[in-house]
Parts: sequence; structure tokens; C-alpha cells
Amino acid sequence: MQTSPELEDDSRYSQVSPAAVIALLLGLASPLAFIGPLFFLVPAAAVGMALLALSKIGRSGGALSGNTLARIAIGLALGCIAASMVRDSVRDSLVQRQAIETAETWIGLLADGRIKEAAELLSGDGAGMLLPKPEPGTQPMAAEDAEELLHTNLGSQALTRALAGQTDPGAFESASPPVYDGPKTIVQVNFGVDDPEAGGHRHVQLQLVRARYYETQGKPWRIDRWVTGDAHGAH
Repeated sequence: MQTSPELEDDSRYSQVSPAAVIALLLGLASPLAFIGPLFFLVPAAAVGMALLALSKIGRSGGALSGNTLARIAIGLALGCIAASMVRDSVRDSLVQRQAIETAETWIGLLADGRIKEAAELLSGDGAGMLLPKPEPGTQPMAAEDAEELLHTNLGSQALTRALAGQTDPGAFESASPPVYDGPKTIVQVNFGVDDPEAGGHRHVQLQLVRARYYETQGKPWRIDRWVTGDAHGAH
């Protein structure tokens, strides 16, 4: 018994796998991964859907097609994830370098006795470390008096005294990865500082912050706070 030509033609047709089509659409949407880590879910879903499509196509006995669509989806998704991770790594390295340079500048200003310029690199919280909090119901300190007290207290800090007169102040030790906290970027930088006065060595941790408000003032990075460790014997 011979099969009619119409039936032979129908047997050669196969349906495109819906999963492969969905995978391709997700793959085309994978550039959303550049927005942030949360959007990595899109390319991850594309890969998962593509693998599901390939599995169904393989078990369909030729009834389903779409291998190429599924593989394209995987390529798009993995490419976007890789490119996004590289971009984020480069961005974090640049941000970290900027914070380190600002920290080195600040330490250099303290070593040179340029207290006023060093004070200009303090954030609002950094300056607040050096000024008394006004008592409830009292008038705030006059701006000129607050500035004078700020300079006096910054000049008398243990870190400032340790750095005074050093030509090569502070040895960089490490820096934390940037933390993106809403409109602010935060990096912690650690230095080792010789303290001839105390006869030892100190570890210093600086926290730097970058915000749009500071960018408009020409100094995007500011010293937000610092912790000066106790002096101990040199390593």
C-alpha cells in the first residue's frame, strides 16, 4: 500500500517548539542584565527555557523544531551575563581607584599640615566627628567658630600628629569593594602609618563616600569617617 503524496508532505512538517520561541524572546531581552544583578534573572531564564526546549525537541522524534532558536537564546543570554560582569568589574576597579587616590591625598594634606584643605575633603558626617553636638534648645555654633574648632580638632587628631612632617606618609594596605547605597557610593581604604611620637605603627581605616551633591562642588569623594588603631610595634 502506497502513502499518498499529501500524507508524505504532512509527515515532513514539524512544529516550532513554543519553549524555543520563549527562550529566544528572553534571550533578546537579556541586555536588561546591564541594569543590575537583579535582572540577571532574565538571561538565566532564557538559558533554562532554551535547555528545556532542546530537551523536548530531542524527545519529540522530529515533531518539534527550533534547535537553532534555542542555541541562539543561550548565546545571547550567556554573552550578556559575561559582558555585564566584565563591565561591573571594570567600573568597580575605577571607583575603587578614585577612592584610594582621594584617601592618599587626604593623608598627604594632613602630613603637610594643610589642615584647612584636609577639612574641605570631609563629608558632613566626617566634620561632625570633630564638632560637639548642640544641646537641645540651644543656638547652633556660629559658622566661623565651628570652622575654627573643626580645624583645631582635626589638627589634634592622633592620625594628624602621627603623620606630621612625613614625606612618604601612609602605606596603602587594602580597599573594600564599592558599596552602592542608593545615591551614595562607599569604599573603605586601609593604611599603615608610622607614628614616631608613639614609637610604633598604626592601622588606619578611612571610609570614603561619593554623592552627587559633592560632585557639584568639584570634590566628588569625601572622607566620611576614620578609625585610628592603637600604636604597636612595627611589623
